[in-house]
Amino acid sequence: YAVNAVYLAGSNCVVATSSQEDKLDTSYRIKANEDVDFKVGYSYAKRNTNSDVNARAAFISTNGIALPVASVPAGSAGLNAGDFRGFYPYFDASRIEQAVKFGGNWQATEKLSLLGSFKYTDDAYDSAYGVKNGNSWSVNLDASYAVSDKESVYGYLTQQHRQRDLTDIFANKTAATLPTTTALGTPAFATWTNKLTDDDITLAFGAKQSGLMGGKLEMTAEVSYTLGQTLYGSQYNFTPVVTTGTVVSQCSSPTILSCGNLPTISSETSQLKVTGTYQIDKSSKFVVRYVYQALTASDYFYNGYQYGSTASSLMPTNQSAGTYTDNVVSFGYVHNF
Repeated sequence: YAVNAVYLAGSNCVVATSSQEDKLDTSYRIKANEDVDFKVGYSYAKRNTNSDVNARAAFISTNGIALPVASVPAGSAGLNAGDFRGFYPYFDASRIEQAVKFGGNWQATEKLSLLGSFKYTDDAYDSAYGVKNGNSWSVNLDASYAVSDKESVYGYLTQQHRQRDLTDIFANKTAATLPTTTALGTPAFATWTNKLTDDDITLAFGAKQSGLMGGKLEMTAEVSYTLGQTLYGSQYNFTPVVTTGTVVSQCSSPTILSCGNLPTISSETSQLKVTGTYQIDKSSKFVVRYVYQALTASDYFYNGYQYGSTASSLMPTNQSAGTYTDNVVSFGYVHNF
């Protein structure tokens, strides 16, 4: 059982002038018997940031202060930082972070061993607008089986999830005015929210064979598949109204067409890796490796580059999301002095 207290202090060049973070980390490990042991942990971290709330950007808006941009004194802190009152860079903002984790090993039989771990993290930021909170979790499972003294197989699964939530003010970004009622019937300082999620999963299997060619050659092979997906969506925290005064449902009318969930961005990666190691003598060995990797991606961003989809003032390039196939062969010589 351990308790650690950490003190961090620093200064930042945007609107955060200084910060302090105190952290408590605890862990507990149990060895139930010769074949089973596991570990649990919890951590709590609180970061307090001192900021210059009057820092303001040198473009459009007035950072919540009814003064012409020209009246902002030269040399003001954050003059070119693009930060607005109520917004902080989330990586600098005051924050409370809590995390729990669990991991365990189990030697099920003389030949079969299992490992697993889980971690969850929650972040809460002390900001009026911008990133308000976020969380992430990950799961790892690993299994190996010794077929014989010279042969073994293994597999592992890893899954990760990350999410962050953001709140912003609905405003006309083309005019240097404070947020007021707009053509959509938006009340002053009405807000909208945005959610970003990332999910990744990797599945792999491998095998190892040693003792070949008189005990000098060892062969390993692994095949893996990874799928990554990102989802991005925004919602209004008010009911949009068209210029005629007709109330429309959020995000469903082509008159609005500025909120809702966008298509999922995804990428798939497949990989095969084969390695051969030949032990020349006690100090030297020769290594040959072959790697095949293929990536397939899908990203709605590239839809606008296709013929018939670009704006009239733009020339379509017909570009598509990155897709490739790689074949790599490498040779190496290792000598231990």
